[in-house]
Order: sequence, then structure tokens, then C-alpha cells
Amino acid sequence: MPKPHRSRRTNGKGSGWALRQVQEVNTDFRLATATQGKLAGETKVKKPTVGAFFCGMGGFTSGMLRAGFDVRWANDNNKWACEVFRHRLPEIHLVEKDVWDIDVEADNLCDVDVVIGGFPCQPFSIAGHRRGFADERGQALDGMFEVLDGLASKPVIVILENVPAICEWAEEVILNVEGYGYRMPQENFWDMNVQRDSGIPQDRTRIFMIATSSEMHLSKPESITVEQYPLKNFIDKTQKASPELYLDKTSQYYSLLQDKIDRGSTKNLYHLRRVYVREKQDELCPTLTANMGTGGHNVPFCKDRWGIRKLSPVETARLQGFDDKDVFPDEMSNAQKYRLVGNAVCVSLAQLVGETILEHLER
Repeated sequence: MPKPHRSRRTNGKGSGWALRQVQEVNTDFRLATATQGKLAGETKVKKPTVGAFFCGMGGFTSGMLRAGFDVRWANDNNKWACEVFRHRLPEIHLVEKDVWDIDVEADNLCDVDVVIGGFPCQPFSIAGHRRGFADERGQALDGMFEVLDGLASKPVIVILENVPAICEWAEEVILNVEGYGYRMPQENFWDMNVQRDSGIPQDRTRIFMIATSSEMHLSKPESITVEQYPLKNFIDKTQKASPELYLDKTSQYYSLLQDKIDRGSTKNLYHLRRVYVREKQDELCPTLTANMGTGGHNVPFCKDRWGIRKLSPVETARLQGFDDKDVFPDEMSNAQKYRLVGNAVCVSLAQLVGETILEHLER
């Protein structure tokens, strides 16, 4: 297994990619305990705390907040992601720097009960070169655990998120996690789908991987029938959208889309893939990706009474579980908005995972 190109360790014992001696950890759930309030008879329950790595625009963070956690700090190194995160969640301490450059003390990272991280997916995605942990971006996972080693107390649980293809590197992920003193049995790889598990009409599957600092038997959220929300709740065809979203009839893509729409349904979305168009059946949105909106590739289109248009950035954000209100700051390009939405963890899936973890912690 390749070693990271960088490491904070200077003791000569190697990096986290080599299985290290498991250190003794504090397995107490430190903050989610009932404590007596100042008023007679009052009981105040402190929320379990969270730290977020690779936070992006805050999808994973927002889901954990909705689930009932107290997010104390977050980290990302992308300036656009940090701009949106601060805009949406100004109360959370945000460290804007590469994970390898974080200093726990200097950057004021307090101990937390749970850590979350949707680490870079490009090295594992079927759309990339698939170099896995040989890719410097894949090694960012090790950088995250190196930061955790600097905390006074280990977090009780670490929740990771990535694309389905990460399962091909499951053994490497597990070895790395175990090397830092955590347990991650194969059954802690949870396959979650936005449409199936939250009811939001986006066909998007992601893998949540749960690591625990002590033996803890976790159960994946049960597959129950959830309310399926119609696509029309997320896409506004009652009024004309911004002019730049509409496809000009002189565009090289217009005839491709028009021909497909003529033979399909205007209730469905259409997925533009460089040289062809795919109709997404059953009124579902295709998986939203970071490269949608750039060069035409992977752009979801719809037909309204004014023409053929892209989904707006806000519409794509809705399909990732974000609230409508003030999602993006002013003066940000649509290209950046699309990229951030495509990279985000679906808020609703993160909430579901968070609620499940909270139930286990409170037992």
C-alpha cells in the first residue's frame, strides 16, 4: 500500500497507511449526557459534538445539524466552498486550508465526539483515472486521521462518505482506519440512495463508512417505504427562469435535446452527455456531478413553456436536500455553484445517517 507523500510523524514509525499499534482510546461518549440544570428539576441534555473535514458547501454538516448534533468546527481548502459555507453557516468555526497543513492548537480545533468527512472521490470514481490511494487526493484521508491523532481525546465515531466505487478499495480503507485505532467491519459500509432512502427524486448512490473507537454494533438505517416527493416540487416551471439557463436554438446541443424530448416526456429530465442525450425515466434527476454546467457534460435539462433549459443552481441544490433560502452568496458564477452542489453530500442522507448514529450513542 503506498505511503502518503507527506506526514506529520517524525518518530520513524511510518504513516497511517501502515498498520500501527492500536492506541488506547477514550471510549466514553463525553458530551451526550444528561446534566443537571441550574433550575430545580431541570435537566439539560448536551448535544453530541461534531468536527467536519472536506466540508464543501456544508451538505454533510447541515445534515448532522438537522439530526441533532452540535457542529463545532469544519475544514476545507477550496475558497469557493468556504465562501458558501461561511455564507450558510457563519456560526461554525471554519479552517480554510489543506488538511495536511492543519495544526490542532493553532487552528483552535477542540475535541469532538464525532468526525465526518466526505473525502475526495476523484481518485476512486469511474469517471476519473482511478488511481485510488496512489493519488495524492486519496491520501487526504490519511491527513484527516493525522489531525485526529493530535486531539487530546479520540472522537468516538468517524463517518466517511464517498462514491460507490470506493468499495473496490474497502480493504485499504479498513486497514488505514484500523491503523489509527478504529474498528470498521465490512458491514459498516452503508449503501445509501437519495431517492430510495430520502424520497428526494435524485438517483444518487453513495457509501457511508462508519469507524468506531470501541466495539459498537451499528445497524444501517432500515429500508422502509418513505414518501416519494414529485420532481415538480423541486423544479419551478410556473415562471420563466434566468435567460442564461435557456439553450439557444443555434447551439450544437439544441437539436439533440429537442429530438429526444419530442420522442419522450416533458415531465422527465434529460441528461446531456457530450455527444448524446439520455432521458431519465420515472421523473427522476440523474446523479448531479461536479462537472455539470461546464462544457455541456452531465447537465440536467428540462423543457418548460419558454424553451429548453438547464436546471438552475438553486434547483440542483434542492435536489441535494438544501433549503431554498439564501443558498449562495451574491457574485458567484453558476459554474462554481454547480460544481459545489455536485460535490456536496446530500443533506437528507447525512441527516438520516446522523439520526441513526445518534440513536446508538444515546443507548
